[in-house]
Parts: sequence; structure tokens; C-alpha cells
Amino acid sequence: MKKMFSVIVLLMVMFLTACGVPNPSKEASNESGSKPDSQTETKEITIAANGGKIEKLIRDELGPKFKEKYGITINYVAGSSNEILTKVQLQKDNPQIDIAMYDSPVAVRAVEEGLTEAITKDSITGLGNIDERYLIDEHSVPVLGYSVAVGYNTDIFKENGWKPIVSWNDLVSSDYNGMTAFPDVSSNSGFTMFLSLAKANGGGIDNMQPGLDKGKELAAYSDTFYKNSTQIQPAMQQGAAVTVQASYTIAGLHDAGVPVKMVIPKEGAPLQAIVATVVKNSPNKKAAEEFINYLVEEESQKKIAEIAFYPVVKNVKLPENYESIIGFKENDPVYTPDFAGIAKIQSEWTEKWTKEATPELGKKVKK
Repeated sequence: MKKMFSVIVLLMVMFLTACGVPNPSKEASNESGSKPDSQTETKEITIAANGGKIEKLIRDELGPKFKEKYGITINYVAGSSNEILTKVQLQKDNPQIDIAMYDSPVAVRAVEEGLTEAITKDSITGLGNIDERYLIDEHSVPVLGYSVAVGYNTDIFKENGWKPIVSWNDLVSSDYNGMTAFPDVSSNSGFTMFLSLAKANGGGIDNMQPGLDKGKELAAYSDTFYKNSTQIQPAMQQGAAVTVQASYTIAGLHDAGVPVKMVIPKEGAPLQAIVATVVKNSPNKKAAEEFINYLVEEESQKKIAEIAFYPVVKNVKLPENYESIIGFKENDPVYTPDFAGIAKIQSEWTEKWTKEATPELGKKVKK
């Protein structure tokens, strides 16, 4: 009889197991709705960020070291901030990118569209070491710092006896007759120049018209506006005297042999950053957070500083060879822009500049 009872009990257990009766221990581990521990077994993650020196840094330097430490391979997708945002938008329902890195103004748009995960100090332990001037919100971690400012050819200025640039308004000068390499308004540097001209003439985010009026004068002494930094470098190498670019691009011009120096105008220049975000619903959130945390560790920030980005953590300095070219002093008027405000007006005023300022190109250039 006992034997018969044991057989019946065994059959009942097998039946219940086959029917999928929950395992209490498994249920308890997933009560919070979090993903299972297989998250920690991620073998690869995909990062989308700018090409050029940033891609080389992550592919050749930081990515391999991260793999050695965590066993996770970094796949890289190169593109501009706007191109990356478009990819993330299109993949919203099925993300293929785990970390999207944007310029600060584009990051604000990504957050507003719900395309990013919130980040906490528990997941990114290095947040506490970041210079507060680079922080923008709880969804974005600053990784590579920079400013958008004026760069000028010191040899050309000396040869012509031109006065040093001290104001954004100094960019408008007949002296530079066709010798400018100013960025197009569609780029981050170009719109920053537009906003800076507005601020220098009593305007700002709430009143961009003074910047547009000054922009028309600026255009008249310029042959063209350049779409990106890859076009600006040869222009500066071939005799352009003045530009407006990101500090790391100005440093790159110096590395390429252009005798260039950065100026922070008296009205100020914005501190910005390329920030890292975890894409909403990334299947590899934990691994993505680990890599972002790795990017703000001291050793990684030293490597970042070596390629002329401002380190975003407090205890790492810009190397001496770049300090004299793109460094700024403690009393230089750098500031954190209102990125949310910029995001609201950028499209409208980009269109106005394109319609009103761009057609003025070259009208006062003497051939």
C-alpha cells in the first residue's frame, strides 16, 4: 500500500511540473519585474557615437581594455548626433543600439522623446566625480568635454597686424575678406555661433533676432559656410584666418600644423559635452551602464584628455601640450547653456538663418 501511495505522489509531482506550476524560488527572484541574471552574461554591446578620433579611441583603446576587464565586446556604429538620434527613433520598438552618445543639445531631444533610460549613482558610481558644469539631466552622463569658441591663425594675425579677437562681434570684419571658415547653422558649432552673436548684441534664446542681424553682416565677408569640421580643416590649412569650432577640433588643427589658438570671447563660450545615454529598453542595460561607468573612470578620462577633449571628472587635467592651445583660465566666462531652451527654438531659427543670412554670403568680399 505504501509503495502504491509513493507511486501516486511521484506521478502527481511529474504532472504538476509538466503543467508549468511556478517555482516559488524563481518567482521570488523576479517579483520586482527586473530582467533575469542572464543580463550579466552579455557578451557584446553596441555603441553609436561620432566617427573620427572618438571612434578610434573607443575601438582601439578603451573598447579592448573594457573587454579584457569585463569580457564584453564593443560594437561601434559611427555617425553624427542627429544621425544617431534618427537611428534610435527608428529602432524605438526594437533597439539595436545599447549606448547612444550625443552632443548635449541632441541628448536633450532624445530624453524629451523618451528614448533614454534614467541613470542613478548606484549604477554609475563615477557620477559623483563629474564636474557639475557638464551635467544636464539624470538620463545623460558627460563623457568628453569641449567648448565651442573662436579659433584664429596666429601667424596670419601677426603678419597683418590685426587686433586680437575679444568679442563675438569681432568676427564681423572686412579685414577677414573671404578668409573665414565659419560653420553652417545646421551644425552644433554653427548654431552656437548664431546664439553667441545674439547674446553679444542684447539677445538670447528668447530673442535671436540680434544674432540674425549680425549674422547677415558676418555672411557678407565670407565666401561660404562649412557643413562640418572635415571641410573646415582644409580651409584653415589653405589660408583661412578665423573659425568657430569645438575646442577639440581647434586642437586637431594645431596637430595638423595650423598655427591656431582658441579664444573665449568676453561674452562667454558654452561648455558642452558628448554625453552617453542608455537607449530605452536596451536588452543589455547593465552592461551598457558598466561601460559608461568605465568611460568616466580616471584612467579612461586621461586617455580622453590625450586626444584633446576636456576631461569631465574633477581630478584629471588637460595635458600641457593642449593647455596653451585650447585651455581656459578659471576666470574665463564659460557657462552651461540652456539646452532645453535651445532644443525648442533651434529648428525655427535654423530655418530663418538659412533663408536670411546664408543668401548674404560673399556680398562684401573683394575679389
